[in-house]
Amino acid sequence: DVSKIEYASYLTAALAYLMVKQGDKVGLTRFSNRIESHVPASGTYSHLYSILDSLEKGPTGRTTSVAEALRKSFGLFKRRGLLVVISDFLDDPEEIFKALNLFLHRRFEIILFQVLHELELELPSVANANFIDVENGDRITCIPGDIQEGYNERLGEFLRTLAKLSRSRGIDYHLLNTQTPYQRVLQKYLLKRSAVSR
Repeated sequence: DVSKIEYASYLTAALAYLMVKQGDKVGLTRFSNRIESHVPASGTYSHLYSILDSLEKGPTGRTTSVAEALRKSFGLFKRRGLLVVISDFLDDPEEIFKALNLFLHRRFEIILFQVLHELELELPSVANANFIDVENGDRITCIPGDIQEGYNERLGEFLRTLAKLSRSRGIDYHLLNTQTPYQRVLQKYLLKRSAVSR
């Protein structure tokens, strides 16, 4: 079973390799509620190893604020280009898109890959379940069937909001789960890159 952070790391590594292989420059910014590390854009294979090294460091355990991290990282990007954000986006959508507007005003092309675990998309059918907040360790025990309907409604509303806000700004948004084959995601990137280069 692959965790969200593992899936996101593997996907990032695959995208970075593909970009370098195609002669593009690629950088990496890892974030929680602050910038954890930043590897400026370059197009060499030795630079790719720096990106892979940064990815191996893994999560810090801090809480994550996508909006805050986007605002803080904005000044790190000196030239417009293609911004790929890989996250679970479990944050206030309005705040996320306010932060993304900074990049849109500088005419960045943006792709959002939302990575959720399959158990987040569909609660398990078990008598009792322990839910653990991966960021702060809080635990709650409940019967998934008791909250299934409300959970599905809230999650569906949240995902529709992300998709709608993306569409209204011309942002490519893709919902992935940890079982989504990487090839499918790389194909989405290649299609976007092809459209940008026309």
